Amino acid sequence: MEAKAYGRDRREWMFTGRSQARPEQVFDMLADLRTHLEWAGNRQFKSFRLLSLDAPEGPAKVGTRFTSTGRIPMNRAKFDNLNEVTEADRSRLFEITTESTIAWPKRGAGAGTFVNAFEISPDGTGSRVVYRSAQLRFLEPPWGLRYPLLRNITYRVWIPIWSRRGFRNLLPMAEERSAVTSRRRSTPTAGS
Repeated sequence: MEAKAYGRDRREWMFTGRSQARPEQVFDMLADLRTHLEWAGNRQFKSFRLLSLDAPEGPAKVGTRFTSTGRIPMNRAKFDNLNEVTEADRSRLFEITTESTIAWPKRGAGAGTFVNAFEISPDGTGSRVVYRSAQLRFLEPPWGLRYPLLRNITYRVWIPIWSRRGFRNLLPMAEERSAVTSRRRSTPTAGS
């Protein structure tokens, strides 16, 4: 049996926000993949978040590959993700392309390709960040995306709410992290 897409495959969402953190500080946090478990995991809605992430140490760069597992809303199944950093231009752009699979117990596996890009630019003493989330394909999706009315509501209402929350978590976390970094630089050390 051939996998079904259930409607238009390609979708895109865009969110814009501002942070008091400088562009390089926002980028550095995005490139520290372990932080994603906090802003897109622990601080995210319990029903739509990262549950695990396994990435190499150090800042991510183009070609860095890592795995993650995400929670699917209103479902016990999980997204198993193979991720690759596809753009990493410090202080300007950070992009991850994700190949997701869902092991459904009673039907063919779900499979999707998603691109999450963060465009960063200076804004006064801080940053302006544009987050673009694109679904390039999604076969055998969760039940909420299989039926026309539910699919429209999910794509127009729920996915933007869930995705915006993660993005909104990112911005203050970059500010928190930049404040800690600034305090460390300005704190005198013993013998100074």
